[in-house]
Amino acid sequence: MTTAEIQRLEDAFQLPTYKKMPIALVRGEGCRVWDADGNAYYDFYGGHCVALLGHCPPRVVAAVQEQLGRLLFYSNVVYSPVRARAAALLAEMAPDGLGHAFFCNSGTEANETALKLARTWTGKTAVIAMEGDFHGRTLGSLATTWGEHYRAPYRAILPETIFVPFGEADAVARVLAERDDVAAIILEPIQSMAGIFEAPPAFYQALRRLCDAHGVALIFDEVQTGVGRTGTFSIAEPYGITPDLITLAKSLGAGVPVGAV
Repeated sequence: MTTAEIQRLEDAFQLPTYKKMPIALVRGEGCRVWDADGNAYYDFYGGHCVALLGHCPPRVVAAVQEQLGRLLFYSNVVYSPVRARAAALLAEMAPDGLGHAFFCNSGTEANETALKLARTWTGKTAVIAMEGDFHGRTLGSLATTWGEHYRAPYRAILPETIFVPFGEADAVARVLAERDDVAAIILEPIQSMAGIFEAPPAFYQALRRLCDAHGVALIFDEVQTGVGRTGTFSIAEPYGITPDLITLAKSLGAGVPVGAV
């Protein structure tokens, strides 16, 4: 099929939720991708920060192919050697103090799970999030995603979120001083959709102290920064702190749909 044929077919049957570039990709290897008409491109986008190891890394492809021929799927009702090894490896690589993993299918599901865990642990319901952050489009994660155009159609059914300026620990402290119903603070340590913004280390360290003082769970959404993208498994490590929950996806699976908390 040509690019034009693929475009017509997809536009005819898929809901138009994303504006696409006029390219139909059919193959990838390393840092390059090829379209249906044989044109090659250097990929600086990586499928929105997914292809951390490049496209079709041979070891990942071989492992997936082997598992597909062995057992494609079974539910959580039974034990799995693959899941057991993956959970143990995540616990080994995670910052000290984080020793358990939960697997899901995407980053927004990971954030949903983290928010549910925080509410269950604290017995509280409200959440503090950062202006500019993006945490996903499912309802729980959407409630913590900055941007009125994302939230407006569903505002009536979204859980309560208090947004504060990114990098301003004093603003977080004021909210916590006024309210005793905050279950969690969730943030992207480096903001993505907002334009790749990072706060000084003192901000993250202050959040850790505030959470400890007020019995609030600290959630690092590392869907984009995690799994070594910033030089350590979690960006929390050079800050010298440990969040209560870290969410992962994207590069965690090198293109295979997977998320984790």
